[in-house]
Amino acid sequence: MDDAEKKPGGSRKSTAKSTGRKTPQSGRSSPGKKSTGKKTPTGKTPEPTQEATDAPVENVPVIEAPLEEEEPPKEEEIVLDPLDVMMVMVKDRVMLEGLTASMWTDEHNERVKSFLSNEEDKILVLRISNDWLLLESEIPTLPCEELTYIIKNRETVSMFSEAESLTPNNLLKKLQYGTIKGNNVESLMRVMNNIYAPIFFENTSWPDSIKNDFSAQLHKFLATLTDTRWKMEGKTVLYVPSEGQKGDPEVASRDKELVGRLETAMIHWTRQIKEVLSSQDNFEMSENSGPLDEIEFWKNRCSDLSGISSQLDKPGVKRISYVLELAKSSYVGPFTKLSGQIKEGSRQAESNLKFLHVLKDPCADLADAKPADIPNMLPKILNLIRMIWVNSEFYKTRERLTGLLRKLSNEIIKRCCAEISLDNIFDGYVTSSIRTLEQSIECCEKWKAIYDKTAQLHHKFSSTGWVLDKSSIFAQVDAFVQRCKDLMEVCECQILFKRMEDGSQKEMPHFIGQRGPEIAKSLLEIESSFNRNLAQLRLVKRSILDVKATSWHDDYNKYYLRYT
Repeated sequence: MDDAEKKPGGSRKSTAKSTGRKTPQSGRSSPGKKSTGKKTPTGKTPEPTQEATDAPVENVPVIEAPLEEEEPPKEEEIVLDPLDVMMVMVKDRVMLEGLTASMWTDEHNERVKSFLSNEEDKILVLRISNDWLLLESEIPTLPCEELTYIIKNRETVSMFSEAESLTPNNLLKKLQYGTIKGNNVESLMRVMNNIYAPIFFENTSWPDSIKNDFSAQLHKFLATLTDTRWKMEGKTVLYVPSEGQKGDPEVASRDKELVGRLETAMIHWTRQIKEVLSSQDNFEMSENSGPLDEIEFWKNRCSDLSGISSQLDKPGVKRISYVLELAKSSYVGPFTKLSGQIKEGSRQAESNLKFLHVLKDPCADLADAKPADIPNMLPKILNLIRMIWVNSEFYKTRERLTGLLRKLSNEIIKRCCAEISLDNIFDGYVTSSIRTLEQSIECCEKWKAIYDKTAQLHHKFSSTGWVLDKSSIFAQVDAFVQRCKDLMEVCECQILFKRMEDGSQKEMPHFIGQRGPEIAKSLLEIESSFNRNLAQLRLVKRSILDVKATSWHDDYNKYYLRYT
């Protein structure tokens, strides 16, 4: 007998090799071999003995047993907190530019939950400030670039009945939310015109009495809102009601309620146009504006009037005017007259802007000049003003030219004021301050001399008389020169009573003799008194260079009388 037959394990391995067939495994029968099928009287197959185990594998009977399927482990049911679900729903509806998931903190989550669970909280506002997410309980008073609002519906916070609790199923019905971008007024007008106005005006389910009254008030609000929104940009825009734009104008003219609402719109147009036409007079009363401001005014006026003129030609305005004309409205006549004035005013503004534009570059140079350089610039500017006077169709009136030259005086004063440092004067830099004041006085005196010379040449070579109001042109210049002289006296008093030079104090002279100490003491007392009065004068320094502030005369006279 071989070694393989003595060892059971070796027997199987050897047999498998010699026969070239695989041994049966896991209850599988060897192919080509039949089971004996013999059973014990009890019906059970006898278990093999040790000897049977050592026997060749093919003699072992194999019984196939059914495999038992294992049940998969049961997953634990996860119960979500409804408040957490609603919090996620709210967060998903926050649309803010630049918002990232990292900005949300546990504190923000708790704040949202508090809003949802607390019946007293009616609004939640979310906005980003300095890369930080802010959650607030009220609308911010200061403008912000963008915010998202979440508002509980009135029935949710009703005081007359018990409010239904918020749940994930009713949350979107109980909350109103949205995002406001840009200017608040602009955003409101955008929402009103594109969402709410069409809903209300096209509603056919309301009774006529309610709809007519509501529509009239809504038109007034939209007209005021439109006017306010565009005034913020310096423009005039006419609100055109959407009503009356469709259908037969004859039928519309017989609808008294509709005609009344259209008349309200035309009254608002008339008020707007009158305000634009009178704005020129308000600007001419300005006492501090310069020539560049005059050019900018006519530029804006030209844009505004041409914009209104083009609006008057739009189909919506023309149709409303036609409907009211058919209805024989008394407001059509005044509106038509003002419309003609707008078109004529637009033509005048374009002409005035064309002529004034030649002053832009020289006046821009003047606005950056120092007092010592200003006199050399003035002859060219005056000659250009003469050219406008002679050739302009609409700007050659005495009032407008006088106003333009007065604005030139304002600019000269403004440039001189920019060079004068009141702090340096009161801090004792008297030498340099006196030099600056002298240059300012000289600049103003030369301006008057150049004006007189130009007026003489104009009289000599032009058939148009020089009939401008000189006193009006130079009233503020003369007042400014006097203020400069007052400040020069303040500087000289500091030299006399305070021994100041240019920011430093001279040493007190030594007085010899028996009365020397007494004289020195007296001078120091005078100096101390002067310092107190100078400090009082310094308190009103804001009014010194403001030639319209008359309080300076009283303050300076109190100071001056003490040392004369």
